[in-house]
Amino acid sequence: HVVNEGLSAYEVKRHELVWNYQTTGEPVEIKENHAISRDPEGGYHARPFFSIVMAAYNQGKFIDETVKSVIGQSYERWELIIVNDGSKDDSWQRANALMEKYPKRRIRVLNKRNGGLADARNVGMGYVKGTWLCMLDSDDLLSRDYLHRAADLIEEDSNVDIVPGCMRNFDAVSSDWCFPEGFSIVGISHWNKFHASVLINRRLMEKVGGYDPAIPWGLEDWNFWLRSSIHNPIVRFVPEITFFYRHHQGTSMRKKMFAMYLEETKAMVRTNHVELYEPVQLLAD
Repeated sequence: HVVNEGLSAYEVKRHELVWNYQTTGEPVEIKENHAISRDPEGGYHARPFFSIVMAAYNQGKFIDETVKSVIGQSYERWELIIVNDGSKDDSWQRANALMEKYPKRRIRVLNKRNGGLADARNVGMGYVKGTWLCMLDSDDLLSRDYLHRAADLIEEDSNVDIVPGCMRNFDAVSSDWCFPEGFSIVGISHWNKFHASVLINRRLMEKVGGYDPAIPWGLEDWNFWLRSSIHNPIVRFVPEITFFYRHHQGTSMRKKMFAMYLEETKAMVRTNHVELYEPVQLLAD
């Protein structure tokens, strides 16, 4: 059914996690299945509850596979918010079809005008109810036990803020990437150490206040982790493949622009966090 009003009944303040940045505004259309309006067994705080925000832009042919990686999770305390960021392909239609295909799963779909990846995530976070957050791009995949393994770690240590795991590159590139060293300000200031779908404690997101939509060419994640660093986040690592990152064949315009302006964009990010760098580095930028 379509919901345009009354979401406050879910005791969710829209954009309460995104206080640091303006968004493109409310979605033009919101749909959800009935399951999302029911509290999970034990409530939202009995055990870790994960809100997965999936931003989608012109990746319709991959959405089914991505959503299936969420549906297939061995841990079932989750909700999925799919944000269609003004796609020109059939992403919105596919998202709706998937929501209807799985009526017993907590799925909500939002349709908005295009504003970029960071903006889509920020808008989606206005509707989350979970104690833990996961950003998932619409062409990537979660491993079956990611949420389960993370929930076990979180229950062992309630102070943890970030739960990463190993990443597997697939499709055009085949390799694995792990980072068991945890959170190092020295390492993170040099370059991003975490993939986009690491799990983030809600309280950390509340401190950071969202993703900066002004950062171009895919460095919004690095900018987010740099902003997180001032809060000294605690990291627990899942020592197995938890996330699959898709590399597409060929060279897209986005890839060309990323390569062309990478150093300039990195300099932009560094100047957002002058307290983390030596003056000589900033002057060189």
